[in-house]
Amino acid sequence: YKKQYDAKVKNLVSEPKLTVRKIYGAPGQIKSCHRVMALTNDKKIKKTSKTNRRDVYYTVDPNLYKNTELFDKLYEEAWNPNHPNYELEEYVGWLKKLDISGWNPAKDRPATDELDKQKASDFDGIDLWVFDIANLGKITRHRFDKNGKSEKYNEIFRPNVHITTEEIVNILTSIARYKTYNADQTVDNSFVKRQCEKIGLKHRQKFKVGRGATFPHDLETFRLLAIKFLGLSKDFEFSTSIEEYQQDIEIEDAVITEESQENNSQ
Repeated sequence: YKKQYDAKVKNLVSEPKLTVRKIYGAPGQIKSCHRVMALTNDKKIKKTSKTNRRDVYYTVDPNLYKNTELFDKLYEEAWNPNHPNYELEEYVGWLKKLDISGWNPAKDRPATDELDKQKASDFDGIDLWVFDIANLGKITRHRFDKNGKSEKYNEIFRPNVHITTEEIVNILTSIARYKTYNADQTVDNSFVKRQCEKIGLKHRQKFKVGRGATFPHDLETFRLLAIKFLGLSKDFEFSTSIEEYQQDIEIEDAVITEESQENNSQ
């Protein structure tokens, strides 16, 4: 994948006319009719933003991997004009006649697991932080130890947890996994406030705690907000199930109870 190809493909697909020139001739314009399809063996297809609206990805059935006989046969039928089952011209003709008027990629594009996977692989900054919380049911947080040293720690998502704006700024500027912003991007309180509003988190002052983001009362509600914010399909399957998350809560609660009882008995 090379980033500079994106603009070229975008122009081919979206522009109604294409500028061409014959060798030694003057440039001229022709009607552009491009439906770009490609196959790749790479796990990373191309950089796919959460607002991507032009691409759709499909994964080949794993049972067909390395089935060279089948793909050789398909290649012959598609590209060899002398093959009795040659279909390329018929297929191209079908594409040209296909009525796509009124088709809206934002609404009508098929939702595929591979498209979600490619988007998720390109999350960074606050997008990646939000995805990690929704995906794992744990919040990566930031604090300073007694010596003033910066450190990160993870805690299980809890109902109505409130994280200050200052801490979120530190998460995005001090933790390597999320510290991905360019030098010209200012990550400050105003930036965090805008992002929280986009996510759908209440950004407010909490009693005896600084202004910040208050998360929903349960993980499932937060996941719905995250899916919308990150541009994932509504049935996206996170790696940690709600059942596994609830088990983590029960285990942690049991440990807290046991420690509390031991302290009281001393």
